[in-house]
Amino acid sequence: MNIIRRHLPRWFILIIDIFLCFCSLVLAYLLRFNFDIPHSERITFVYVFPFVLASRGISFYISGIYRSIVRYTG
Repeated sequence: MNIIRRHLPRWFILIIDIFLCFCSLVLAYLLRFNFDIPHSERITFVYVFPFVLASRGISFYISGIYRSIVRYTG
């Protein structure tokens, strides 16, 4: 039980970071096309976003940003 409590906040912050990256990517995509995304770009949307989110998740995990946030706020 203690192990779950210790690791849960770190993973929760990592998930929040990835979710915020997803939201910012969607907003950037919408702003780029003036809130009217063409059909050809919607097709690439499906392939680009998982790649970008995976690379952001790996970079967050390697750099350990989420660990520092838990340390200084806890």
